[in-house]
Amino acid sequence: MDVSVILAKFWGIYFLIFSVLILGIKDFLKKMFSYSEDEKFLVLTGFISLFIGLLHVILHSIFELDWRLMITLVGYLILFKGIMRLAFPQKVIKMIAKVKLISRYYLGGIMMILGLIFLFFV
Repeated sequence: MDVSVILAKFWGIYFLIFSVLILGIKDFLKKMFSYSEDEKFLVLTGFISLFIGLLHVILHSIFELDWRLMITLVGYLILFKGIMRLAFPQKVIKMIAKVKLISRYYLGGIMMILGLIFLFFV
C-alpha cells in the first residue's frame, strides 16, 4: 500500500476519533486546554510533535495539486506546531487562550470533515 494512502487512513481515523471526543464529551476540550497551559506539558508535546512531524515530512513531501497535498500539509503543520511549542511556549499559551473562544462544535465539525475526506475521498 502506498505511503500516502496509509497516512490518509491514519489521519482520517485520528481526526474522526478526536472529533467524536470533542463533540461527545462536553468538558473534553476544557481539559485539553487546561493541560496546555503548563509549559512542561507543552515542551513534552512539542518533542512528540517534532518527532511525528519530521517523520511525516521525510516520508511524505508530495506537492501536487491533489489529495496528497492535504496529507503533506498536515505533516508540515505538525512539524511547525512542534517547533513553536519548543521555541515559544509562552506564545503558544497565548494562542491557545484565543482558540478557547472557538465553539467545540466548530472545532469538532472541522476535524470530522477532515477525517471523512481523508477516509472516503482517498
